[in-house]
Amino acid sequence: MTSVIGDSTEVRELSKKLICVVQDIITLNSQNKNLLNDLGRLSKDRSLETARQAVYEVAEPILAGLDDVKETCSKLGKYADFLASMENEGGSGLGGQTGDNGAGSSPHGSSSPVAHKPVNTTSTQVANREFSHEEKLNWVSSMVPGCDPAEAGQIVASMEAYSGADFSRIHWDEDGTQPETGDILKVFDAGKAPVYKGNLYRGLKFNSYHEAMKVLMAGGGTWSEPGITSFSTDRNTAENSFASHSGEEWGILFTCTENKTAIPFQHMSVCSWESEVLSPGGHRNNGWNIDFDSLVVDMDKHMIYVDINEK
Repeated sequence: MTSVIGDSTEVRELSKKLICVVQDIITLNSQNKNLLNDLGRLSKDRSLETARQAVYEVAEPILAGLDDVKETCSKLGKYADFLASMENEGGSGLGGQTGDNGAGSSPHGSSSPVAHKPVNTTSTQVANREFSHEEKLNWVSSMVPGCDPAEAGQIVASMEAYSGADFSRIHWDEDGTQPETGDILKVFDAGKAPVYKGNLYRGLKFNSYHEAMKVLMAGGGTWSEPGITSFSTDRNTAENSFASHSGEEWGILFTCTENKTAIPFQHMSVCSWESEVLSPGGHRNNGWNIDFDSLVVDMDKHMIYVDINEK
C-alpha cells in the first residue's frame, strides 16, 4: 500500500503565511475599492494630488503582498514536489546509482555498530597535504599504540588503497571480510584518533530525480552507509567533484552538522585535494538523522541539499 510521510513544519508555516498574505490582500483590495470611489469624488473637486496619494498608500502594500505570495507559492510548490516524491513504492530503491569515490559514493546497508569514540577532537585537518610514507608510518604508530613497523606499514597501505583505486571494494565491505577494512578499523578502535569537529559534506549522484528521492527516503529519516566511507571538509569539492552530474542526472549534497566518529584523513589520502575525513560508517556508527526541514530542491541545478547529523 502506498503511504506518504507527513509534511514538514516549514510547509505548514508557509501555508499559514500564504493564507495571512491573501487575507491582507483581500482587505487591501476592499480598501482600494473605497479609494477608487473617493477618487471619482475627489476628481470632481479637482483634488487629484490627494487622490493619487491615497491610491499609492494602498497600491504599494498590495504589490508587496503579491511579491510575498509569489515567493511563498514557489517554496510551497517545491515542497509539494518533494512530498509527492516521498511516496513509498516498496523496496529500498538503491537501483542505478553511479559510483563515486572519496567524499561521494553510495548509501545504505549497515553492520552492527560498536560504540568506539576517540578521546579528543579537532576542528582542523592534521595537515593540508599528503604525508610522506615515513610521516604516515609515524602517525599510524602514534594512533595505534603497540603496533610494530610491519603492522603500521600494512595499515598505511590499506588507507592508501581505500583513498585510491580500491575505494569501492572497501566501501561496500559491509561484513568486514576485506583485510583492508580490519586494518583501517584498528585506527578507530584504538580510540586515539581525533574526531573532526565542524561541518562535513558528502556528494552523491543519481540517474534521475525520482531515483535520488527514492533512495533518500528509503531509510525513513535515517541515512546509513554500508562500511567505511568519507566526507569532505570542503563544500565545493563535495558538490562539484562528487555530486556533479549531467543531463537528467541529479545530485545530493549532504551537510553533516554533527559528526561523532569521522577523523581527519587528508594527510593519509593519496588524493589530498579532496580534503577528506574518514568515517567508519556502518562498522562503528549508528547512521545519520536526515533533517528534512532543511531540505532544498534546486530544480534548475538538479541538486538536492539537506542536512544530516550523526546519531
